[in-house]
Formats: sequence, C-alpha cells, structure tokens
Amino acid sequence: MRGTAGHSSRRRGGAQVRAGVAAVALAVGMVACHGGASRPPSAAPSVNVAITQVSTVRRGLRSACKKLRAVAGREGNRTGQMAAAGRETAEAAAHWSALLEASGGSGPGPYTAHPQWTRAGEEIRDGIAEMAGRIAADDPEGAYRACGRTCGRFVAMDETAGVRLASDALYRFRQTAKPLGEVIARGDLASVRGALPALEAFRDSALSRPGAGSSTPAEQAALLREFRGDVARFLAAVAAENGVTVAYERMMLTLERAFDSVL
Repeated sequence: MRGTAGHSSRRRGGAQVRAGVAAVALAVGMVACHGGASRPPSAAPSVNVAITQVSTVRRGLRSACKKLRAVAGREGNRTGQMAAAGRETAEAAAHWSALLEASGGSGPGPYTAHPQWTRAGEEIRDGIAEMAGRIAADDPEGAYRACGRTCGRFVAMDETAGVRLASDALYRFRQTAKPLGEVIARGDLASVRGALPALEAFRDSALSRPGAGSSTPAEQAALLREFRGDVARFLAAVAAENGVTVAYERMMLTLERAFDSVL
C-alpha cells in the first residue's frame, strides 16, 4: 500500500508540474502575441539590465507568494487572491522564459560566471511551473511551498554566479531567524545566542550590498537603517533576557519591509 500511495503521489506531482508548464506556455504565447515585455530582446542584456530583469521576475513571484500565504492562512478573498496569484505567476514565467531564450546557454550579464546557468535556469523555470500547476489545482499551501523553494533557487543562482545583492543576504537572514520564533517561545535563549553570529554576518552583508529594488535608493537605505536598528534592539533584548519576543517580532516585520524594498 505504501508503494502504491507513493506512486500515486508522484503521478499527482508530475501532473501538477505538467499543468504548470501548460499554463506557462499559454501565458508566454499570449504575451508574445500581444507584444508584451516578455518578447526576447535582440541583444543580450547588460550587467545592470540582467540583474533588473531577474529582480522583476522575483518581485512578481514575491507578490504571488504573499497572496498564497494569505489564502493558506484563510485571510481575504480566496477566489480573487488565487486568481491574482495565478496571473502574477504566469507573468513571471513569461518574463523568465524570455530571459532564458534571449541569453542562450551562457547566461545574461554577470550570470555568464555561473558554471551551470542552463541547469539553474531550467530548475527555476520548473519551480515556477510547479507554482502555476498547484495554483491551477487550487492548492495554495503547495503553491506557497513551491514559491519558497523557487526563491531559494534564485538566491543560490546569484551566489554561484558571484552576484552579491542585499536581498539575497536578507533571504539568508530570514532563513536563519525564522526558526528562532519557536525557540524563543520555548525560552531557549542559549540556542538563540548560538544563532546570533550568523544573523550579524547576514545583516552586515545586507548593509554592504546594493539593492535591485524598484524603490528609490534613499527609500532602500532608510529601510535598511531601520532594519539595522531593530536587529540591534533584538540583540540587546537577548543579552538582557528581557523583551525578546517583542523585539524579535518587530525585527522580522522590518526585515520583510526591507526585503521588499531592495528586491
């Protein structure tokens, strides 16, 4: 029975990815037919343009991910948010497919340094397709998980290519800080202290790297300063063993705002 269930699960997973690929292919065709921005450019993008194009895809997926999280948490209008998440995912897929087609096998701009660009690009494409398939199957939880995995692939792609962005450092900060919520709730401050050096390193990296966001440099700098201050308050709360939960929650909220600004 376990073998049959596992085989059935794999069939369902494959069907969802195939549905996502079909949805993505339709979206790419629609955008191309209507002269949309996802038509491949005639020349490979420059360094700055390439990073901007990748960030555009990531921002679209980030927006869809927020809607999926809200639906999974039973917040807001499920039908409307699922439909909006589906549109944003399809648009991101169209942009990503266009970027892959335009850059060929060598990668655009700084991503020429990635030794396995084609594989990395295809894994991201498949992750977006899985998101689309799970949205089509009305599975917000599965789509949200697929979104998280795809976001991680973008970060790994940047790191392998030597692209250093504030958003990637903040992603690593969140990855380290998020599990601490449960640790703090248990009162295990010793384990929290063990994670602080990594948090400080990721904070410093975020503060020293450029942002690729659509907000102004001044807005990005202001939010990063606010984030730095909230991290300092969290560190002080842990040292004093007082107000840790409040300081942690405030830090995490500011982290999300800073991430949105620099992405």
